Amino acid sequence: MFGAPFLGFLRTFSRPAVISPRPRASSFEKGPFSVKANRAKAAKITKFIPWSLLAVAAILVCGSFGGALRANPISLAIPASAQGPGNSYVTADVGSCCGTLPNQCYTYTIDSCTQHNTSSGGDSETGEGLGYIDSAGLHSLASAESGTGHVESWGDSYYSTSITNISNMNVQFQLTFQLDGEVSSDSSNAIAYQQFKFFTVSNPVCYYDALNCEATATNSWIFSAKNDNSDIFSESLQTSSIDLAPGQSIPIYLFLQSYALAYQGSIALADASNTLSITGFAATDMSGNPLPASDFVTADGASLSSIDTNAPSAPEPAGFLLAGTGLLLLGGLHRRRR
Repeated sequence: MFGAPFLGFLRTFSRPAVISPRPRASSFEKGPFSVKANRAKAAKITKFIPWSLLAVAAILVCGSFGGALRANPISLAIPASAQGPGNSYVTADVGSCCGTLPNQCYTYTIDSCTQHNTSSGGDSETGEGLGYIDSAGLHSLASAESGTGHVESWGDSYYSTSITNISNMNVQFQLTFQLDGEVSSDSSNAIAYQQFKFFTVSNPVCYYDALNCEATATNSWIFSAKNDNSDIFSESLQTSSIDLAPGQSIPIYLFLQSYALAYQGSIALADASNTLSITGFAATDMSGNPLPASDFVTADGASLSSIDTNAPSAPEPAGFLLAGTGLLLLGGLHRRRR
């Protein structure tokens, strides 16, 4: 009854499944955007990540290292012939001063002194004065701590030389200094100041307890504290431009002084013991064109070329480290491509 049609129907469902041929790959399955290509790129990126992290870390470390180098500028090395003690002085209610003889307070042979006076009533006054110059620069300090009386102290240092223009043209130059220190006062009964004066005269006379000198300073800076305040300073200071004719010399005199006064139970401090240094020399002709420091000499042999701000800067070590990191990175990538 059902015959051939029925048997044909059964044959249709009993045949084994036939797998059709894979259709032709589309543009998304081959070429630069295929799954295979994307997986290969992902593998390369994964291998690249450690090198990238290393490069970033190196840049951060080298950047901070280079910044640290820039924060500490090169300073002029003061010749040994100019190094030595400055002057210092301490006086209190009892009225004595530093040194084995009173007149030593005003000579230039004392580099530091400390005076502690105690009265019959048990009151004590303590002060310290310090002043000297070494290869790094000028140093000074004054501290005063009083009981019911008063104490006054100071310390100063100074550096003198001359600068000569050995070129055959009219020139002008400027010096740059770095001054680091602090001044503090714990009440209205205490005062402290730190002063730095730059002269173009050979021997100005400056007084231990005054803010002026017999000669007029070309440039002057002062940091002071009173009425219970303090100031920590780190200053780059630059002189006015100084003109020199061919063959002309000019005297240079630096004066650094710390002063402290305290009475009725107060404390004062002026501290520039670390340090006033000479960090820059810049010269030009009268049209503003830079000139080398080798066109100038100092009387004591100090090398101005070592602080010549017009000289080309040498690459910092950080730059070499960064370059080395880049080469290492490229070398690693090159090896992985082979």
